[in-house]
Amino acid sequence: MNLFWKLSNQNGGFAELRINNASDELGRFIVRRMEALQFDRGISDVPEFKSSPIVEKTHQEVREDNATVKTVTVESRPKQLPYVNGPNSLSQNVGEKLKEALQKQVDSGTREVGGVMLYQTGYSCPSCNHTGIRYMQETCDFCKCHECKTEIRMHNATPEGFPFRDEKGNYFIAETPWN
Repeated sequence: MNLFWKLSNQNGGFAELRINNASDELGRFIVRRMEALQFDRGISDVPEFKSSPIVEKTHQEVREDNATVKTVTVESRPKQLPYVNGPNSLSQNVGEKLKEALQKQVDSGTREVGGVMLYQTGYSCPSCNHTGIRYMQETCDFCKCHECKTEIRMHNATPEGFPFRDEKGNYFIAETPWN
């Protein structure tokens, strides 16, 4: 769709606005906006719209005293979105960042949240038999089941004590009821 308007300002200057190869939707949008701004349509292949009656337009006197005429041509083109993981991508993929962070946590068995170190704790709930992993502080005495929220007593995973991990990578194990 090709659109054309001849515009003038209060100082008598003129300009032309040409839009070539615009999509129908964009063309109709621009025509509605230009009509709302009370610009008369020039040469255009956009059909007339049935619209509500417009209050009488105020016309300005147009002067042509050696005015400068400017012609502006705007060509519409579809927006090209960047490809995910494309050659021009400057940032690392979010999935890769998460994978690296999770791999680091799995290997070390620790997480740091707000400057507080949390340690991997394996648990088996005595109430609902759900098993899972929680990340708890070293000073905690119990953890809660993900399913039923039962409080379960924690103890060291190995006989050697805290800094050592068991074969599953747990620093602590929780398996007996807290109360």
